Amino acid sequence: MTPSAQPEILAYCRERGIALLPGALTPTDVALCVTHGFHTMKLFPAGDMQANYIKSLKGPFDGTDYVAIGGVDSQNIGSFFRTGFLGAGLGSNIMPAEAVRARDWKMGTAWVKKLVAAALDGRAVFEQIRRDKE
Repeated sequence: MTPSAQPEILAYCRERGIALLPGALTPTDVALCVTHGFHTMKLFPAGDMQANYIKSLKGPFDGTDYVAIGGVDSQNIGSFFRTGFLGAGLGSNIMPAEAVRARDWKMGTAWVKKLVAAALDGRAVFEQIRRDKE
């Protein structure tokens, strides 16, 4: 995974068959990734973009997929899937900081269960949308 679409890195990975999830935000980034053969990208910061932004990208770049990174949490993870994201990644939002500080693993477990349930719910909608398009 890269934070952005760097032509040298894209070319290096393509030439060597290295799997890569390049970072993209703008149509220019997406075009660069597609030109180098990468059709699945990390959209960062996904949480700062409007919900319909992915549809705007997929319009001219049909056949591309995106993983939401940045600003994803248990409250919005399902909505990323429902709007067309292939996946979602979490960093600091994977568990509440107060649960880690307090070593409250019951709280942490409950949080992660809620997160997974929301992701699965959203992912089911994503899969249904994909099936309907076929």
